[in-house]
Amino acid sequence: MQRLLHDLLDNSAAAVPDQVAVVDGDASITYADLAERSSRVANALRDAGVSRGDRVGLYLDKSIESVVGLYGAMRAGAVYVPLDPQAPAARLAYIAGNCDIRTLVTSVCKQEQWPELLAEGAPVESLFVLDAAQSHEVDAPSATRVFANDAVSTQPASAPKVGVIDLDLAYILYTSGSTGEPKGVTQCRRPAETAGLYQPDRPPHLL
Repeated sequence: MQRLLHDLLDNSAAAVPDQVAVVDGDASITYADLAERSSRVANALRDAGVSRGDRVGLYLDKSIESVVGLYGAMRAGAVYVPLDPQAPAARLAYIAGNCDIRTLVTSVCKQEQWPELLAEGAPVESLFVLDAAQSHEVDAPSATRVFANDAVSTQPASAPKVGVIDLDLAYILYTSGSTGEPKGVTQCRRPAETAGLYQPDRPPHLL
């Protein structure tokens, strides 16, 4: 049986469900809760139209929500792309356009930057705001759909069956771009697999 990166979370949730997985200041989350919450996010992403191989941007500070979003994207069969929350909107929009990010997992504290991303050409259509309680309370651009905890918490607690394989991409990390445009470095879902250089014109599920 193939081992995938997100299977490591399932193994820990089964073996030590009550052990703390992530600590964020005074807050923490266990392996069991992380598996459950990320599964609900994965199901919400799928319901919103995210398919295997789609790119999902993570645009939020390091937090429990960022880890939930990371695993949620992988469980949905998507490829997560971290977006530096301190980077200029033009750089982030370039990355979003380069790998066709149409869904962002983000936070309320970034809502002032969302219009800037769209104005710079980011093709984002959906915002998953994991630290917001109600979707209608989020001040988002009219061109986007918003999903908050009211849309996520009612989803099934078990991960969707997507059929990903070990050579599907898990994530794309972009370089600083100090010598030119940022370039994406890929990592497949097989643990410790060698990374490669992202090429937008290649099939989305292959290195």
